Amino acid sequence: MKTHALLPILLGLSLTVGACGDKDPVDSGSDTGSAGDGDTDADTDADTDADTDADTDTDTDVGEVATVRGTVQYADGSPAVGLQIRLCYYSCKTYDSDASGGFEYVDVEAGVNHTFQAVQIGDPSWAIPNSLVSLEPDSERTLETAITVVPYTTTTPLSGQATVEGDGITIEADEAGYVSGVYSPDPGNVWVATVEIEPELAGLPADGMPGAPVAMWHLGNFDAELDPPWGFSTSNTYGLEPGTTVGVYTLDNIGKEWLSGGTATVGDQGITTNDGSGLPRLTTLILVPQD
Repeated sequence: MKTHALLPILLGLSLTVGACGDKDPVDSGSDTGSAGDGDTDADTDADTDADTDADTDTDTDVGEVATVRGTVQYADGSPAVGLQIRLCYYSCKTYDSDASGGFEYVDVEAGVNHTFQAVQIGDPSWAIPNSLVSLEPDSERTLETAITVVPYTTTTPLSGQATVEGDGITIEADEAGYVSGVYSPDPGNVWVATVEIEPELAGLPADGMPGAPVAMWHLGNFDAELDPPWGFSTSNTYGLEPGTTVGVYTLDNIGKEWLSGGTATVGDQGITTNDGSGLPRLTTLILVPQD
């Protein structure tokens, strides 16, 4: 599925309510501790004991911070209003995109990788754009390209082993290796969803990507973990010469990194994963040509 980008003006007031984080406490948005873990350690209880516990919590300073802002849009260029934007480090800070599709985070942890998600709450038929955002200390960063949000093109319930025909991709799926992730919007059901999006139009920041993507998909049920990885093939060579090797990467929202799924090889009609390679997660998938 192809999309077109537009750059609406963004502005907004940050709301930092914890979402799901790395299984950490909810970030209330009002704590003064580091990494938004929601604990203020104010010791306001009325006990008279000597407080001899070994609590070494130093949540009194968030440390180095930064600001990041951007916009989200639909494929037709209209602003995506009311999406839940998640910026996750120890926990998730959330912001509902404003009337222009804008979002802004101030005083967030710097010098670390955050995962980014844009979520249509309550509607798992929409793909979740997912990437890494790295912030330098004391910086103000504006994501120059609007992030495009699209619905899945295909959604297939999964039972047992199945060949799933997706949007420009065919996936060899196996329910036995599927485990819902921390961020999965529909953890009670097992399904595979796909939508292809042109990397240059997706609007996602390229932080941490192991190279320039030649192809990209948003996959669901979002954040599901796959072990062993699911092999796949594409219906397009993306202009690459037969025999070219490409790296397979999906985003690990817990480890805050692009997770290698091994390699794939370009054939005459498409790209096919090599033995032992495939999808380790159902998140953003990118294919990167290797030198």
